[in-house]
Amino acid sequence: MSTIEKRPVRPEDLNTMKFLGEVTLAPDARQLFYDVFYVNQEKNIYQGEIWQLDLTGKEAQPRRLTAGPRRDSQPRLSPDGTKLAFLSDRGEDNKKQLFVLELGQPGEARQLTRFRNGANSFAWSGDSRYLAVLTETPDDADKASKYSRPESPEERREREAKEQEEKRVGGNPVTFDRVKMRADGRRSLIPGDAHVQIWLVDSAAPEAEPRQLTSGPFSVMDPAFSPDGRKLVFSSTRDQQQADFTSISDLWLIEPFGAQQEPLKLTGSKGPAHAAVWSPDGTKLSFVGHTHPKDGSYKELPHVWVLEVNDKGAAGEPRCLTTNFDRHCVNLVNSDARASKDVELAWSKDSREIFFAATDGPNVNLFRVPADGSAEPTALTTGQHQIYGISAAPQADQVAYTCASWNSPGDVYIQSLEKGQSEARRLTELNRDWLSELYFAEPETIRVPSADGTVEIEGWLMKPQGFDPSKKYPLLLEIHGGPHTAYGHSFYQEFQMLAGQGYVVLYTNPRGSVGYGYDFGASIYNDWGHHDYDDIMAAVDYVIGQGYIDTSRMGVTGGSYGGYMTNWIIGHTDRFKAALSQRCVSNLVTMYTLSDISFGFVESEFEGDIWSNPRIWECSPMAHANKVKTPTLLLHSEADFRCPIEQAEEFFFALKRNGCEVQLVKTPGEDHNLSRSGSPDHRVGRLRRISEWFEKYLSA
Repeated sequence: MSTIEKRPVRPEDLNTMKFLGEVTLAPDARQLFYDVFYVNQEKNIYQGEIWQLDLTGKEAQPRRLTAGPRRDSQPRLSPDGTKLAFLSDRGEDNKKQLFVLELGQPGEARQLTRFRNGANSFAWSGDSRYLAVLTETPDDADKASKYSRPESPEERREREAKEQEEKRVGGNPVTFDRVKMRADGRRSLIPGDAHVQIWLVDSAAPEAEPRQLTSGPFSVMDPAFSPDGRKLVFSSTRDQQQADFTSISDLWLIEPFGAQQEPLKLTGSKGPAHAAVWSPDGTKLSFVGHTHPKDGSYKELPHVWVLEVNDKGAAGEPRCLTTNFDRHCVNLVNSDARASKDVELAWSKDSREIFFAATDGPNVNLFRVPADGSAEPTALTTGQHQIYGISAAPQADQVAYTCASWNSPGDVYIQSLEKGQSEARRLTELNRDWLSELYFAEPETIRVPSADGTVEIEGWLMKPQGFDPSKKYPLLLEIHGGPHTAYGHSFYQEFQMLAGQGYVVLYTNPRGSVGYGYDFGASIYNDWGHHDYDDIMAAVDYVIGQGYIDTSRMGVTGGSYGGYMTNWIIGHTDRFKAALSQRCVSNLVTMYTLSDISFGFVESEFEGDIWSNPRIWECSPMAHANKVKTPTLLLHSEADFRCPIEQAEEFFFALKRNGCEVQLVKTPGEDHNLSRSGSPDHRVGRLRRISEWFEKYLSA
């Protein structure tokens, strides 16, 4: 089938795609495990299984290990390579629980947990027997003890009767005494007085009750056992004042089987510290963070740090290994194939090197840095792609990683950790047949001087099938969120769909984007809507200058900060015939008070607060909404607390009040990540609305 005969990408193709989750590599690098999920249209859910690859032969042949009725995910191999633990929502209540599969032995996976609130994540102990499991746990000790097991029929009847009575008498109110009172997608941060805590689960004695390791009115994350299993490190903000008013998190240490039951603080509350990983020799911790305690956005650069640890805890101050590395040491490239997730750190077998992922321009690649800080980071992988997960086998000098590109939602690769051995081997082609049937527009890179001549803006064009530069095409401008994220060499179904419908699709990384250094990202500080707006318009003008754009048929769209910029653009120019603002920001003053990331985000982006800095209002699209004449569609999720739905409602009112054509579509039950992880029918519906809105206004 020739390229010209291939059909375009459609919204419904979401139901055909296979998505790659996480990968885990055996310690000897002879076996590899990963999870694949996909849409079950009949049930309107994501279903998925764990797969195994034998890497001992020339051809890696995949074998399906699990086949649950819902989704099995997060496969994690035990350190001795004999057991595979994973999460699954295959139970009666559809809550994720922990399961373990004995490899090389007959039988089904055994369910290890029955937490009433399900399991969030977990980590193996060094002896491959115990697991540290995260679950939402009541602060009250008596209530917490019941949450490690399922409700009995009698307990359920009593609870439901009590809830009904409380609702009848007082409306079932929820009381808050914290500034950060809710999380994206949830009415409250955690319903009731509860926090995420660590529980110890014995995989060798499934009948044993899990033991709670942490408690108190604060949540924990990122548990990691030391190689000998004696110590457990985690990240937490164990101070309510800090939790409400800073971005500080510290590393803490406990001894699950020893005398050190009270957490010992390892870091000095100087900023966020998380994602700690032990060195193979058990003497050091690497982690990601920075020393700017009030930065609630990604304006500051997350760096890689190392901390010496002895039997008594921390030995000395953490040392930053990437001080001169002018890149974000996290994955911040956008995609509509998945929600973003940090890439774990990894160590070399001799504990002398650390491997990490960084957003470098439009790519996410792996880098290596000496743990003693004796040299600058160097690239381990190169290429135009987004690495979004890794699993290392240091003793075998191998690393496996999950990787997406413009024509792949995600596949598994394996590569040597040895210096000079940079060639990667692709192990899967999950969507080969599906991809071969469709037209995919290969992104064409453009580089445009900024209007003030100080920087160069990188962007990309996707062109329609059979593109002819002598003809005129409608233009669709896409704008990323953040603002401190980036577009890049990843998979975008939305962009491919629009290119397939005959649009030239333009997307860029204006100032404020990550991947181009601190100064580039921070140049919009206290000045949203200036350099970023100018950079985007410079890219639009460049494409128009190529001669194939019909300037009477141009549209603009974006989500989150991209929704902010969409709103800002139509308040400052009438050059676009239609706009579609998704999960938008319209009023930075009310974002300051209502967003789940709270005032800290706005104060990180602007000087001062809403009472002392008039720029926060002046840089709000609402301040200029009376000038909007562009027909606008607002798409927003009702449970979006990142950019609360009031942001769309305010802008809708302003445009209606001033006589502009506008529609507001609210999607129930979805949060800020609708486009990436919402229910399948809502994701398909969103893509259809985008298609229909621009077809209405930009068709010839």
